Amino acid sequence: MPLGTEHQISGRVERGPWGYILCVRGGGVWELDGGLSIRLRLRAARARRAEVRVEGERVGFNALWVRRVVVLD
Repeated sequence: MPLGTEHQISGRVERGPWGYILCVRGGGVWELDGGLSIRLRLRAARARRAEVRVEGERVGFNALWVRRVVVLD
């Protein structure tokens, strides 16, 4: 996957060693980054243990710059 591509990925938000990560069902992990409001939404989703859909731009091997967080359940 080339850098700068748009992605919509579903999973559960967890706390990683350097910030928030998205654990995808079936395996795989994405590192998540974004502005303050995005970090607050990720923290709230993690506290609820909710499934989320993250929309954003790929900025590294397994890193996304998050533009939107949608809570699914």
